[in-house]
Amino acid sequence: MLTYQSRLLFKRWAAGDRDAVEAEVRQQGEFNEKALILETLDFLRSFERGEPVARLAEPTYRHRIVLWTILECGSLAAARHYVSKILGHTDTRTGRLPSLVLTAPETPPDQDEKEFEDDPAAEIQIVPRNRSRNVLLVFTGGAKRFSGPLVLMHQWFRRLDASIVYLRDLDGMFYAGGIGSAGASYEDTIEYLAKAVRLLGGERILCTGSSAGTFGALRYGLDLSAERVLSLAGPSRLDESAQRVLERQKRRRPLAVPIDPDSLDMAAVYGRARRRPFVRMTFGERNKVDRQEAENMAHLAEVELDPVPGAEEHDIVSFMGRSGLEARLNWLVSA
Repeated sequence: MLTYQSRLLFKRWAAGDRDAVEAEVRQQGEFNEKALILETLDFLRSFERGEPVARLAEPTYRHRIVLWTILECGSLAAARHYVSKILGHTDTRTGRLPSLVLTAPETPPDQDEKEFEDDPAAEIQIVPRNRSRNVLLVFTGGAKRFSGPLVLMHQWFRRLDASIVYLRDLDGMFYAGGIGSAGASYEDTIEYLAKAVRLLGGERILCTGSSAGTFGALRYGLDLSAERVLSLAGPSRLDESAQRVLERQKRRRPLAVPIDPDSLDMAAVYGRARRRPFVRMTFGERNKVDRQEAENMAHLAEVELDPVPGAEEHDIVSFMGRSGLEARLNWLVSA
């Protein structure tokens, strides 16, 4: 996958500094990555100018990487064209991303396609919705995405009656140690997000997380008094990862209040709470690990298990498709 530096080059290219970017790309980087960047630049340039675009070279994995790159540049129209006209079909070797691209909702006519331009280095990004009393916190997973690139997933989130707060944990602690740009500790992050909700005029807090972001959605949803939490195939406890998280906090935030090991099993934490949000634990019916993580919460009255029939994948968002994801997001924001 391309580096963050490569994404910065694309951002400069999109802003019009194209000749300088291309010259810089030719002078640096690994050969394979450099060639891939230039191929993608050529594709995007041709698409933007309305010129014929050619199918990029095999093997198929290159198409997957190029598609991710196009999306991370923020060009949804180019991504749809690439899947429908260049790939020509949703080859299973490219994963489910092509299908996700084709099934993503269109941009509403009264909204700008580039309403949200993702910064991959940002841990907190806010997209306000005027006059909405809902605030939705979106916890990305370990790959710092929500199944697909945020610019693609925003096509779903932007349709909701809610201000959106996109969150990343760049320190890789499942959000248990807080978010670095919001303060040194978990408590600082809770205070920061509570203030952000107030400034957005929020009266209802909602949380969702995919993969590793599930743990964050569950924990922050409880401590921020969220009304509902949607978990999309992720951990409800940090057992094997617990020691790594505790050690990472010591290295990266030595002055912070240490994470309480007893706070790393959400079933136990929720069991001690006086007030709990309604939680929907969505997971692949045939995925043993994700099923176990959901069933860990099953004894709580406010928790609903939501197995997706026939699904074995961990990437449950891509498996569910448009209607499946929309139904669950509509449950999340419904009164």
